Amino acid sequence: MDLPLAIEINRKALLQIVAGLFVQLGLVPGRGLVETITRQMHGVIVQVLRPAESAVRRLIVMEAQGLAVPVHTPRAAPTGTIPRSKGGDRVPAFSLFDPRIDPEPKPKRRPGRGPNVFFFDGMDEPIITPEAPTPNDRVSALALCRRLLSIQAALDDLPKQARRLMRTLARPTCKWKRVMRYARPPGHRQGGKREIDEILRSVQTFSLWVTEAPDTG
Repeated sequence: MDLPLAIEINRKALLQIVAGLFVQLGLVPGRGLVETITRQMHGVIVQVLRPAESAVRRLIVMEAQGLAVPVHTPRAAPTGTIPRSKGGDRVPAFSLFDPRIDPEPKPKRRPGRGPNVFFFDGMDEPIITPEAPTPNDRVSALALCRRLLSIQAALDDLPKQARRLMRTLARPTCKWKRVMRYARPPGHRQGGKREIDEILRSVQTFSLWVTEAPDTG
């Protein structure tokens, strides 16, 4: 199998998908973040971005094959004032590990309308039922913008992300020793026919092959 060719083909396909998400969101790099979008558009973008992030993690795993695990050398904590970026335009680091599934998830509870307190003097306050969310409601898009900038930066330099992954795995404090969770990838859709579904299935197969294939000698 030509692993570098498989990485490059899928990387270019993912870059095109991410570029389309930038257009949908109205995000232009270097011109600030988009503040809000409709709830419906937010859901549409997340349905593509989530499997795209999973696919990029698997490309990083493929890129990291053959790299030696570096020896962890603790660095001294910085002293003095830590410089911060102005305007919050710093691109966050791409998340290298799949989010894990909680074996005992807590049930989600919606906030109620509060206690029903009634008075006998006729001064009861009217009970106001909160309005149900609608697809046209405006929701924050800041976190979505940062995720898009992060995944684009990762795709632009996969070797850098692969070296970062190996350094992370070498740390004694690393919580996970495996990028991919033992379950379906985040964003996986059974029988999905979108381009992003096909890419995710492809890189999932490749990444499992390079990490778990038996050594036949």
